Amino acid sequence: MTRELRSTAIITLLLAAAILNLAPDTSAEIHRVARKINYLQIKGGFTLPIGTVSGYQGDSWSDIFGLDETSPDIGADSVYKNTWSAGFDYGFLRWDHAAFSFGFEYTHTPVRDSVVIEFDTLIGIVNFNTVDVKVNLYDININADYYPFSPFTSRFLPYVGAGLSGGLLVFSGKGKDPETGVEFGSTGEVVLAAHANVGIDVKIWGDRRTGSFITVSRVNSYEFWASDYRPAHAHFNLGFKYFLKP
Repeated sequence: MTRELRSTAIITLLLAAAILNLAPDTSAEIHRVARKINYLQIKGGFTLPIGTVSGYQGDSWSDIFGLDETSPDIGADSVYKNTWSAGFDYGFLRWDHAAFSFGFEYTHTPVRDSVVIEFDTLIGIVNFNTVDVKVNLYDININADYYPFSPFTSRFLPYVGAGLSGGLLVFSGKGKDPETGVEFGSTGEVVLAAHANVGIDVKIWGDRRTGSFITVSRVNSYEFWASDYRPAHAHFNLGFKYFLKP
């Protein structure tokens, strides 16, 4: 996803929301009574591996093949398959526009059958299909997002923001590639990532008595930085948010 495409998508989202918010919100009176509100979100969807990875199971590609040379970076999508993720967040909205949240996300991280690594002196091939290898990513994340339109008075709520993720990349399974002699084991690596957020919440229900409301949400994030052995991901999620007064 290029910077120009991301910018165009964000601008289009904001313009569409601005036009839609010109229509009167019949539930606006529900939300004007509380300027502070908390929320719980569940989410899940399609995930693409992006960026590069410099090794596997905490070892560089050069170390895996026992080579004394600079280890190349391999495209994450050459090592890992397209996949899915799911998670939940708890957050709070303050000052009508600022949202802060923390949560958990699980990303299924399947490897490809084989990976080709081009070194200066040779071409190495890692055959994952010869052993039972499973990779899973467990993240704790924190986010700060900005809503241009107040959730207390608008029904279409685009937002942009950023966040940090930290967690455990778990490799499970034991075996040895009979062709290359590369051995696989079970281990875990602490990994980090930084991501940009863009999405939209659309109100689908509100309670006049309590001021609570529910939105259906498009929850997208793009990891623009990740630590060495972690595949970065672009997440395209759908979710629901339940807003309630503290």
